[in-house]
Amino acid sequence: MGYNAGSKPLNVFPLSTIDEGKTVRIVKIVGGRGLVRRLYEIGLLPGVEIQVLRNSKHGPVIIRNSVSGTFSLGFGVARKIMVEVM
Repeated sequence: MGYNAGSKPLNVFPLSTIDEGKTVRIVKIVGGRGLVRRLYEIGLLPGVEIQVLRNSKHGPVIIRNSVSGTFSLGFGVARKIMVEVM
């Protein structure tokens, strides 16, 4: 569980733990500049809503957003994207 600027608890989880079919909002990307830049370039940045299409919890996570389309993210990358369930 995380906290926002007002110290109110948020339900924030790594994208890699989210069940298929759920819609989530990206809260934070916990990674180096290269990873953050690469994700920003494909439209995955804080505030963006995405839908989890497939997540086996140990392999790639397939997501969709209305702006950038459908993507497959490696499990390690998905672990670094912190999201809140909508």
